[in-house]
Amino acid sequence: MVYFGIWKGNDRIIVIGPAVRNEVDGGYQAKYENDHAMHRTLPLKRFPFRIMNQFLALIYCHITGESVAYDAIHIRSQETDIGDWASEGDMETYQLDQSEYDRSHMSGMDYENRMIEIVKAGDLNGVKELMGGSFPALESVSKVADTKRKQAEYMTVSMITLLTRASIEGGLRSEAAHEMGDIYLKQLERASVRGEAFIMVGLRAMYEFTEQVSLAKLERRSQSYIEACKDYIAEHLRKNLTVGEIGPAIGVSRTYLAHKFRQVEGITVQKYIQREKCVHAANLLKYSDYPISLISEYFGFSSQSYFGICFREWFGMTPKEYRLANQIN
Repeated sequence: MVYFGIWKGNDRIIVIGPAVRNEVDGGYQAKYENDHAMHRTLPLKRFPFRIMNQFLALIYCHITGESVAYDAIHIRSQETDIGDWASEGDMETYQLDQSEYDRSHMSGMDYENRMIEIVKAGDLNGVKELMGGSFPALESVSKVADTKRKQAEYMTVSMITLLTRASIEGGLRSEAAHEMGDIYLKQLERASVRGEAFIMVGLRAMYEFTEQVSLAKLERRSQSYIEACKDYIAEHLRKNLTVGEIGPAIGVSRTYLAHKFRQVEGITVQKYIQREKCVHAANLLKYSDYPISLISEYFGFSSQSYFGICFREWFGMTPKEYRLANQIN
């Protein structure tokens, strides 16, 4: 039987074929070429349903970013209209073909689903545990190639694609995720030339994708802590605030907050507090007639002279000079 593998999306149709389930002789090949007005020889290669099914699943995953159960894919014969998508008969034929090899997808799918969840969560302990366990044997999943090495290569390509998508869903920037995916596909190509184990490329990719997702999540948490710190300062600006007070109030250690704040904002928390006090004091100097001594006391400066030193640091002039130059009557 001559057949085609078809992937049908909303805006495109991808066709793989023609293929045959069993080898054909030269007479059949010549008749096929004549019947279909073929201008060059196109050998009808033997391509079992299980292999076509795996390629369609890989294409679906690459285009949509989602995995699909292999038994949800239908193989169509050449005589079948493309519009007639579902067929109970086709499903039975596929299942019969699979049963010839007594294969089960479950162990491979369980591993795949576990891997995706771990990467999306950025779970470094989980990925170490998964890597320390047993990788699904090639015999436990559908055969996609005639040799074990080629099958391992195809499985690793699929694995890198899934890792890329899972890391994006986990919060890694899309550009960074795709760059990593490209790097590991190139490593896979080099491994193929050198005869190295493909599984090692896949395991390295699994760990690094998980690690990068973990770092991305940590960075987002850091940003949220910094914003929480700023909000806390704004609400308590009149107090003599310290990092030791702010950290526990927003649920983070003093040391971590001090380090991350300086790393992101470029100044220490204490300098930020001082600057905010002076900025708000400048508004009072500009829009009110309150005495400078009262403004200094209002924002918690230890003395009017210290207020003057801090104010000059940020505005390049004393509070009195600022008021004379900017006060609106």
